Amino acid sequence: MNIVRNSNMVVFEANTFEKMYNLRLLNMSGVKVSGTCKAFPKRLRFLYWSGFPSEFFPNDFPLENLVSLDLSYSNLKQVWKETKVLGSLKILNLSHSPKLAKTLDFSRIPKLERLILKACPSLFEVDESIVKLQKIELLNLRDCENLRKLPRNIHMVESLVEINISGCANLMGATEELEKMKSL
Repeated sequence: MNIVRNSNMVVFEANTFEKMYNLRLLNMSGVKVSGTCKAFPKRLRFLYWSGFPSEFFPNDFPLENLVSLDLSYSNLKQVWKETKVLGSLKILNLSHSPKLAKTLDFSRIPKLERLILKACPSLFEVDESIVKLQKIELLNLRDCENLRKLPRNIHMVESLVEINISGCANLMGATEELEKMKSL
C-alpha cells in the first residue's frame, strides 16, 4: 500500500483497493487517488468522497452498484465527461462544490430519489432530463445563487415532495412552475 502525504491531502495508489472485494462503504474524505480507478471494488454501494480534488469524476471508476454517492465540497466543474448508467443510485450529493456549473444528464439514473446541490454558487442550470425521474423525492438547490431557472415542466415530476430554492435570488419564472405542482 503506497500512501503519500501531499500538504493536507493523502494520496493513495488506486491499486490499494484492488483486493477489497467485499468493501461496500468507503469514506475517502480529503484523499486523492493516483492511477487507474478500475481496481476499485465493483460491489461498492456507498461512496463518501468529500473534498473530491479533481474537476471530473474518473470515467473508469466502477459506479454500477453505487446506491449513494457523496462528492460534497469537491472541485468538480462537471460530474463526468461521458454519460454514465447508474441503475442503482438513489442519493447524489454534490453540495458545496463552488465550480460546478451544470448538472449531469439524469436520464440514466432512473432510481434517483435525493439530489442535493446545496450551495453550488456557480450552478446556473439543472439539466432538463430531471423531469424524466419518476422516483425523485428531494431536490435541494438552496443557496445556488446563480441558478437562473428551473427545468421546464418540473411540475410534471409527481414524486417530488420537497424542493428547496431558498437563497436562489436569480431564479426566474419558478413561481409559475411550482404553482402547477400537485405533489408538493
